[in-house]
Amino acid sequence: MNSIRVIMAIRPSLRRSEYELELSRQGFEVVTAGTSVACIELLQACRADVVVLESDLPSGGGEAVLEVIAASPSLCDIPVLVVIPDLNWSSTYKIARYRIGDFAIQPCPAERLVSRVVRLAFGGLIPVDTGK
Repeated sequence: MNSIRVIMAIRPSLRRSEYELELSRQGFEVVTAGTSVACIELLQACRADVVVLESDLPSGGGEAVLEVIAASPSLCDIPVLVVIPDLNWSSTYKIARYRIGDFAIQPCPAERLVSRVVRLAFGGLIPVDTGK
């Protein structure tokens, strides 16, 4: 099975480290960004299968990243999981016009985040490793 690349655009924290570790344990390749600008640069530089995006990311917020994804034919099909700090409806309302695969509300346990990434990466189908 080819490695699934996840761009995790969440500011550096213990929570981000937990997410990165758990995704890596499950076989995902994780690339991290701590700002919107860094995330956009990663999206343009490397293939991503799923984006995990903090809604209030520094340097433009998640909305700036979602705008770039929506405007680019090569990026617009990438599933996005948006992590919001709480039930902050005003920030959620701002990004509601974009194509978003799922939301996670902080604090979100690493196992729950990973299960949502798996669902987005495989369209609800769990891959079977046949050893080939």
